[in-house]
Order: sequence, then structure tokens, then C-alpha cells
Amino acid sequence: MNEDAPAFDRSILRAYDIRGEWQKTLHAQDAFALGCTLGERWRKEQWRGGGESQILVARDGRASSPALSRALLLGLEQSGVKGIDLGILPTPALYFAEAEARRGRNPSVEKGAAEANSKVNSEVNGEVVGAVMVTGSHNPPQHNGFKLVREGKPFFGTDLQNLAESMAGAPRLSSTLSQSLSQSLPLPAENTPHGCAWREAYTARLREEDARSKGGTLSSVWDMGAGAGSVVAEGLVPRLQGEHRLLFSRLDSSFSARSPDPSKAQALDRLREEVVRNKAQIGLAFDGDADRLVVLTSQGKRLSGDRLLLLFATDLLQNSVLQDSVLQDDARARGSAPLILCDIKTSPHILRAIEGLGGRVELVQTGHAHIKKALAAKGACMAGEVSGHLFFNDRYGGYDDALYAAVRLCAMLRSGFAIERALEVLPPSVSSDELRLPIEERRKFSLVADVQAELTAREKKEAYSLCTLDGVRIERTDGSWWLLRASNTEAALVLRAEASEGGACRALLGEIEDLLRRHGYKVPQPLNETRLVDC
Repeated sequence: MNEDAPAFDRSILRAYDIRGEWQKTLHAQDAFALGCTLGERWRKEQWRGGGESQILVARDGRASSPALSRALLLGLEQSGVKGIDLGILPTPALYFAEAEARRGRNPSVEKGAAEANSKVNSEVNGEVVGAVMVTGSHNPPQHNGFKLVREGKPFFGTDLQNLAESMAGAPRLSSTLSQSLSQSLPLPAENTPHGCAWREAYTARLREEDARSKGGTLSSVWDMGAGAGSVVAEGLVPRLQGEHRLLFSRLDSSFSARSPDPSKAQALDRLREEVVRNKAQIGLAFDGDADRLVVLTSQGKRLSGDRLLLLFATDLLQNSVLQDSVLQDDARARGSAPLILCDIKTSPHILRAIEGLGGRVELVQTGHAHIKKALAAKGACMAGEVSGHLFFNDRYGGYDDALYAAVRLCAMLRSGFAIERALEVLPPSVSSDELRLPIEERRKFSLVADVQAELTAREKKEAYSLCTLDGVRIERTDGSWWLLRASNTEAALVLRAEASEGGACRALLGEIEDLLRRHGYKVPQPLNETRLVDC
């Protein structure tokens, strides 16, 4: 026992996952406690008597990930559950492995009797009850955390918050082991037999998607950002049809080349240079764990996440990609059009464009966990977030996978899909980037609730429609709109505004600033001075 171990910090339990700063709010002890807690709970709740309970564990390339992964595996062992170490993988590859394992598929069995595969085969006779990804995602290098999956569904919200008491009271690591883990020792292997087998199976699935479209030419640049997607990219991208260049494709725990968040200012500068210099048709950038995609056009212009969703929706609705889909059969049986889910930050112009193509749209709460849950419950064909999370449920697994989305986009372009033509249906407009304003964690939700109450009282008197599904969304009859919501992942307010021209957009931002000021929040700098972008 280690009485000197740091106390459990409840702030690491966020809305969708677990996140903290290494050695400040997040420690090896927390990973051990998580392993003990999940192992005990999931073993009791999901075991069906088919063998020992197993949880798949993978990690990204951050400096703290080996220690957290090792401590997590020790905690699982303590609880009587076997942790299957997959080494370093991008998050969607772990989602893929978990989904396939639940279906009883084992890539090592299919590959034959190689020595490494024999070792894997001897360890996979149990029942996979979930998966844990050790990753800081798009956060700064000193941050890290965990994404949890149980039976193919995201483990989040109330379920996640209910772990607090168990984690706080979980067994403690010994002081010796805790110290060695804090120094990232002993280190688990980057490549494990299990991880290699699943990485190859995942890569094969992506190449299968690429092979659906034969012929055509394409030139692209893939900016891996030195993140976890790099371990797949080296074996995938050169084998895709077309001419593809890799950028920052070696793991770097410090992310010295660029931010792990490709939406940050200057993060895409080098990719933009490479796209223009090489006259590439497309530039593709990935976040730290490769579940978010950002796209640059051949001119180096960044596509917003909702416009990227429109591209995929256009192809899906116009080019009969649902013809071999069970979801399409269900839609025909109900006499309804294919359903596409859009997060609350999506422009109304995108919603109307998808409807104009014959699709149905529905707004859902922001957050990959909310969207995956809604996608399964509503039987939607696909979904997307403005942040770059894309979910395909027509012929793929329904989880956010930026690598799959990139392969699918490249196949579309090789087949003659024209980005500019698809976006012609949208009226000219000007938008703010997604803005984040710092605010105390304890105050962010109450402030948004106060603004919502004021706008609800005024709605009947003024020419706007109000949506309170996730924060406050105002749409006006002239097509302009704005959104204000509390972030579920950080101490921040999130806002976005869009109008037909710059002056009108700045007026919307001024409207938001006045509302915030009336409710006691002073913005760090005037919102109407925000940089605007042509959509």
C-alpha cells in the first residue's frame, strides 16, 4: 500500500472521457484505480460465462502513456480481468478491434500458425467486455487520459461520473511501483503480437474501402501530426491508389512539429505549403489519436467540419453508396429518406443542402459519445461534428474514424467527385471560427442557462427561432445564426456565428457579447474584432 499516493482528483472525470494533466491532476495511481474499478464492474455486468473477461488496451505515443497503460493493465489484473495489451494504435483502430472481437473475429487465427500468432491465439479464448484507449487526443502533450468503450458503446456521462467513489476507494499502488511508473518504467512494448495483428486487420479494412473505387488519379498530402495515426499511415498510405505524400509521420511524444489539435492557428501552415507546392488535390490533417480529420482544398483553404460532412452526404445520397446497405433497406421499408445526424454547431445552410439532396437531417448534442449513441438508436446512415469527428454507419462501424474518412474521401475524388461543385449549393456567407472563451468550470453551465432564460422570454417578441438542445442556438429568418454553449471538455464557453457578409456576422458577435455582459461575463477581447472566414 502507498499512503503517500496523490489523492484522486474528480475533475479528471469529464463528460465523454477521462482527462487530466500528467503528474498534476492525473497520476499512475488513477490508471491503476481505473483498471481495478472497470475490471470489477464490467466483469460482473457483462460476463456471460464464455471464458475469462478481457479488456483491450491501447495507447497513443505521449511520454506519459506507457506509465498509464502499464498501471491500467496492473489494475485490471488486480480485479481478475485480463487486459490485452495492443501497444500503440490510433483510437479508431482500437474501436475496430473491439467491434471485431465481440463478433468473434480474430485476425491472428485467420493468418495461420506464425509463432507470434500462436501466442495471441492462446490468450484470446475469453470474452472481450470492453476497451480502453490511453490518449490525450488533441490536447497538449503534457495532458493525457482515457476513452472507454463497453460492448461497442461509449462509456460516458452518468456512467463515467459514477466511477468517482470506486476510483477514490480503489486499492493503492505500492510506493516503489508508483515511483517507477511515474518515471515511465517499466515500459510496455510499443508493438505487441495482439496490436500488430489488429493493426494489419484494420489496415486491410481501410485498403478494402480504397479498392471499392478503381482507377482515376489523385494527389494528396497526409499530415499525421506525429500522432498515433502514424503507426498505421506508414503501412497504409503508400499502398493506396494515387500519389500520396506523408508529413510528420513519425511518432513524437512532444508534438514538436505542430499542435496535436489541427484546428489550432498555425497548425496547418506546413501542410498548406506542401499542398500548394506539390499541386496536390487535397490535404488531410489528423489530431493526436486520429479520430478527427481536417481537410484543405488544392488552394490550401480549410473546409469547415460541417462542409466536409456535406461532401460525404452528397456522395452518399447521390451516388447510391447505400445500395448494399441494410440501413437503406430499412429506410425503404419505412418509406423515409436516409437520416444524417449533425451536431448542434452545424450551419443551417448545410442542413438545408442535405435536405435538398433528398436526405433527412437531425441536430444532436455535440460530443462523439452523444453522436455514437444517437447514431445507433436512430439508425442513421452517418453523422458529423464541426470539430472533424465523422461517423459512418452505412458500411462501416458507426464510430469516429478520421483515417477511414480520409481513405473514403480520396476514393471519392479519384472517382471524379468535385468538391467545388458539391459546395455550389451553399449561399455565400462569412463565419467566425469556433471560438472558446475561458470561464470558471463551476460557472459555465449556469451562465448559459441564464442566457437561455432571457432568450426564451424574448423569443415570441423577436424574429428568431431558439433551439436549446445543447446550449443556445439562434436562427434568424435571413439565414444568419449563432450558437453559445458550455464546453463539456474544458473550462470554456464555445460560440460560433455565421451571416451573409462580414458586417452582419460581426453584429451577431456583438449581440452575443452584450448578452454575456448583461449576465456578468466580460469577454477577454471584443468579439466583433474576431477574425472571420469566407465559407
